[in-house]
Amino acid sequence: MFTDVERLGEFLRSFEIYAWAIAMLATLLQACFPFVPFIVIAGANVLVFGLFHGMLISYIMSVVGACCAFLFARYIGRDWVTRRLKRYKAAERLNLQLTKNGFFYVLMARIAFIIPSIAVNWVCGLSRMKFTHFATATLIGKLPVVVLESMLGHDLLHLNQNKPRLIILVLLFIGFAFVSKMIQRKLTARS
Repeated sequence: MFTDVERLGEFLRSFEIYAWAIAMLATLLQACFPFVPFIVIAGANVLVFGLFHGMLISYIMSVVGACCAFLFARYIGRDWVTRRLKRYKAAERLNLQLTKNGFFYVLMARIAFIIPSIAVNWVCGLSRMKFTHFATATLIGKLPVVVLESMLGHDLLHLNQNKPRLIILVLLFIGFAFVSKMIQRKLTARS
């Protein structure tokens, strides 16, 4: 039916407001319950809405979704989990670290994607970390990763037009992954 990416994008855009609603909902759900890798959602948003608007939807809704997951964990699961983890000293140490330095840990986890985003959302929601620290670190930390993954998705979909930039983005992505591993090792060595 569709011979190229542009025609597929035009078809999906023809759904107008429903396309926006579906994209926003899919991004929100992916942040709460990752059913596909984020780069797939970011790529789809960029395909349908263009680089800027697709990136904007991906960024805003991934932040909103992360905050929703945090709040869900905080108000629905925290008491239950706290009772079960009470006897584990490591859980209390993590809770104390997130209470004291949560902004830093969330920011590093977001920028360097040390651990999956969903784990960051839920663990922080279950801790005593302040919501404002979580939300602010998420708002700042998700931006570079969403931009990178959206641009990667865009350039993969338009491979013939953006090969040099795609190579640079792939190298940046590998660099992020390498730095993430270094940070993870340093943090692990400290504990």
